Amino acid sequence: MPPQPAPPNAASDFNHLQLALQQAQHAAALGEVPVGAIITSPQGDILAQAHNRTRTTHDPCAHAEILALRAAAQRTGNHRLQDCTLYVTLEPCPMCAGAILHARLRRVIYAVADPKTGAAGSVINLFANPQLNHHTQATLFAPASAADAALQTASAALLTDFFRQRRASQAQQSQQPAQAALRDNALRPCPSRFAHIPALQALQPFSQWALLQEPPSSTPTANAAATDNTSPHAPQRPWRLHYIDTAPHQLHQPQRPTILLLHGYASYHLLWADTIAPLHQAGWRVLAPDLLGHGLSDQPKKPQQHTLHWHSALLQQWLAQIHVTPSPQHTMLLHDSAIQLAPTLASTFPHCLTLVPTLPASPAPHTPWRTHCQHRPSFNLDTHWADTPEEQAQYAWQAPYPNPGHRAALLAPFWANPSANPPASPAASPAASPAAATGAADAASHTFFTIATPHLHNGAALRHWLRHNSNTLLAHLPTNPSSPTPPQTTS
Repeated sequence: MPPQPAPPNAASDFNHLQLALQQAQHAAALGEVPVGAIITSPQGDILAQAHNRTRTTHDPCAHAEILALRAAAQRTGNHRLQDCTLYVTLEPCPMCAGAILHARLRRVIYAVADPKTGAAGSVINLFANPQLNHHTQATLFAPASAADAALQTASAALLTDFFRQRRASQAQQSQQPAQAALRDNALRPCPSRFAHIPALQALQPFSQWALLQEPPSSTPTANAAATDNTSPHAPQRPWRLHYIDTAPHQLHQPQRPTILLLHGYASYHLLWADTIAPLHQAGWRVLAPDLLGHGLSDQPKKPQQHTLHWHSALLQQWLAQIHVTPSPQHTMLLHDSAIQLAPTLASTFPHCLTLVPTLPASPAPHTPWRTHCQHRPSFNLDTHWADTPEEQAQYAWQAPYPNPGHRAALLAPFWANPSANPPASPAASPAASPAAATGAADAASHTFFTIATPHLHNGAALRHWLRHNSNTLLAHLPTNPSSPTPPQTTS
């Protein structure tokens, strides 16, 4: 005659739930949802012990109950665990309830009800479904003594503390720029697309993030674009800006001479990959942002989001955030469409270097490659920018644009056709008066110097020039900011 199941025993239930609680504590120590489970034989012997391991094993099925069922089945050599009992610290979910029914367990004793996913009566009761051919008795542990109540309280407290800490951690992470939630009207390239690019990996120690609030709009159209697809009453999430900063921790230190590198159309901080190190080694604090819509920064979905006012306001907000204050030593180096931003930055960066081609009849701003960018969503930017076969094979310039939806900036007139938004000053003309250059009395000292080099309308040629002419570039920087005397042109 086979052994008969032991009758239910309150003391035995307490002891086994105590062991399940210990398993739950092990789970909490691993950062898992703290649930523990014990399975006993019909005679009361322990067959298996387990705790949640979903995160550790990357397995959504690795709940404590499932792992305990698997271990008990292996030990008994039978997937049917007839007349066995499961003790668990939290009411089983529907997945676990289904496995329990398949295993033909006799009883389930749980310490705490789960009002969100409980399948033993809190949300649904799968164990009492009359249409099923097996029924397991599922019971919430009923405290009969102070010790019983303490056990139940401890099981509940373990879960409560875990989720409280996780909410606090998530709230803290949401305030960190690198973890910031994405706006509804923006896209964001996947970081893994940049992980294989050696030039970017070399700059990784200087990689920083900033969260920027939507600036007040100067036009109704831009304001509508800023709130597209969002509730008018919902708080606006900030824009996430990626930038390179070679001296990010100088808040309480004397401010170093700073050079701001601004890329132009269809580019990002990779443009300056061979320029940043020489400038940093020469003593400059180097700042190289990926302007919104480019590089690793957030990308507005609508081209009309990109306006001179919008980019200028965001840049000024970012500079204030990283404690860059006006200084006669500061300089900016601008390329292509970014020259439009010079006047609004003049008070902070009084010296401006621009990169322009020396060809007698240089191409119009709207060159054929820009046309390809706007009308051919699959146009490979590496064919324009990469100056070595190795770089072209890395798809480094295509990385920010995984699909056409990410190319809104490339369609915006502000970037694609700078002549539609002429700057307040003729930045490419060294002869221009300072007042005309800034259009503002407080920036009347703004000086422009042009580094004119051959064929800079070609991205690969520009990359080649920057890679091999760092000394020329350094020679143009104002060594004596009070009276800068760099040459106006070079070829």
